[in-house]
Amino acid sequence: MKVAFVNSKQQQCGVYQWGKLVSNILTLDDRYQIDYIECDCIIDFFDSILGKHHDFIFYNWHQLTQKWLTPTIVESLKPYSKQIFSFHEVKKPYQFSPDALLMLDLSENITKREFSIPRPIIECEIKSEKNSEFTIGSFGFGIENKGFPRLCQWVNDNFSGAHLKLHITNAYWGDKLARSRDSVINKCHSIMSRGNNTLLVTSEFLDNESLLKFLAQNDLNVFLYDRMPGRGLSSVIDWAISVDTPILVNDSEMFRHLTSERPDMSILNFRGDYKKLGLDSIKYFREKWSNQNLRDKFYQLLTTIR
Repeated sequence: MKVAFVNSKQQQCGVYQWGKLVSNILTLDDRYQIDYIECDCIIDFFDSILGKHHDFIFYNWHQLTQKWLTPTIVESLKPYSKQIFSFHEVKKPYQFSPDALLMLDLSENITKREFSIPRPIIECEIKSEKNSEFTIGSFGFGIENKGFPRLCQWVNDNFSGAHLKLHITNAYWGDKLARSRDSVINKCHSIMSRGNNTLLVTSEFLDNESLLKFLAQNDLNVFLYDRMPGRGLSSVIDWAISVDTPILVNDSEMFRHLTSERPDMSILNFRGDYKKLGLDSIKYFREKWSNQNLRDKFYQLLTTIR
């Protein structure tokens, strides 16, 4: 079986990053062949697929990242290839009449041809390090709803002499000029200046290995988003789960896949010593979301609809 995996090109985007991680995992499965395609226009798309005879075309689709794709294009390809779409967090793309949806919130209804796969984690051997000063870390795009100022206030309220490391970058979609990022960073510096803790902020977009090393060098990684009802799952967790550093999150719906199964990961439930948090929940999700489980579930999707 041959699959065209169609992704966008803009790396500073959670949709792109999910697609890149998943395609990297799937290419190691010899039960099907993945042709990974990055394109941002219809010409590049057809140049990449014409004459290749794909059994399936999977679109890592979002209304922002693949504006060039139309129902007419998809319909023209249906006689030759099954059409599969991802569902991130907007209205389900039923306007394309897909043969299957890949539900990224881990929900599944196979009778409706809505399938799920585990979250994509990076199986790596990056060692975590203990710090002389307790170090808390977090990362993400510098958007107001990601709660970085909230995290700064939490650190000031709960620690004295701790070190907070934030890696805050600008998103291509919605903050191309980095105005929101810079505003968020300024708020963080203002809040941290009122406490007895230190703050280090970096902003250069990191590759996977560098980002994993950043997360592994912290004693605790914390994410405190706004509630955001109806939103999809946060992709920052895919990286954070990949290293041996404890995680705490708040009650944002973007973290429901963690706290619904492991309530100990909720900062609202934790009443102990933050410096003694363990890794049981990290290991639980790493086993559940293993790369092999992801490949098996994707293979199940293909064999079900072929």
